Amino acid sequence: MADPIVQAAVRFGMLKSGQVEEAEQLRVRTAESGLNLTLAEICLKKEWLTADQLRLLTVYRTYEDARAEDEEFARFLVQRGFVVEPRVHECLESQKASYEKGTRFSRLEDLLIRKGALTAHQLEGIQRARTQFDEHGNHVAPARRPEETPVPPAERTKSETRTLHSSAGKKAPSEGAMLVDGCKVGLRRLKVKDAQGRENEVGIVDMEGVLDGHTFKHFDEYLNGLLDGGLAQIILNLQKVDYVSSAGIGVLAGAVKRCRDSKGDLRLCSVQDKVRKIITLVGLQSMLRLYDHERGALLSFKYL
Repeated sequence: MADPIVQAAVRFGMLKSGQVEEAEQLRVRTAESGLNLTLAEICLKKEWLTADQLRLLTVYRTYEDARAEDEEFARFLVQRGFVVEPRVHECLESQKASYEKGTRFSRLEDLLIRKGALTAHQLEGIQRARTQFDEHGNHVAPARRPEETPVPPAERTKSETRTLHSSAGKKAPSEGAMLVDGCKVGLRRLKVKDAQGRENEVGIVDMEGVLDGHTFKHFDEYLNGLLDGGLAQIILNLQKVDYVSSAGIGVLAGAVKRCRDSKGDLRLCSVQDKVRKIITLVGLQSMLRLYDHERGALLSFKYL
């Protein structure tokens, strides 16, 4: 049982083990038909959990995970000499009272900025550098910059992804792709029939690099261009995205709302574990659906 929401429900006696086993069997069967429902979603549909219970469990897990994430980040800051231990300890202690009451608390990054230990710019650089260390704290070779990663001609033909370099002329975002420093984006368009047999266009955005304070405005403008061009059913393939900051999370949350306001929706697929963890920590997974593979995300639009 990997779903943290369901784990919490069992812990608090809201679900029984037999219900979880049945939900897991249903999850496997629905996945075979192309629908990737979470265990929590299945329990909600089966009325084993109410919407209110699910919201409470989501808040609980978000706070638990946020606290654990901040403690992990604190250890990294101290081990790498970015901040002295007493200052980090002071910040974590200031979280404690609110955390134990189950109320909203300030995150470690905000507290460090507020106390003058680090600037927002310094923290952004530290988070980016953090991706160069594995879970044991060992340094690993940094990923190649997106513009340094060659794309085989055959793969470009298959995906029909066009790349627009910064030195080239401007193109309408809905017609092609763009490249900014640290963020490379390509677009593919596919036709998908809905349950009534009507053909709808789905845009698959292949993103590569990071979605942070430097790149988020460019990406937000890009998505707005797609929506302005009439493309409201969008899949973001994040297989090659290494990091998403709070600014990037804001872009994703805003894009979901704009897509739905336009009678469409936004899906994420092939999300790396470290990016998925960030999305889970802020509770965004309750707003949109994540799929392991592109095919599942595509099929989900059939039942939109």
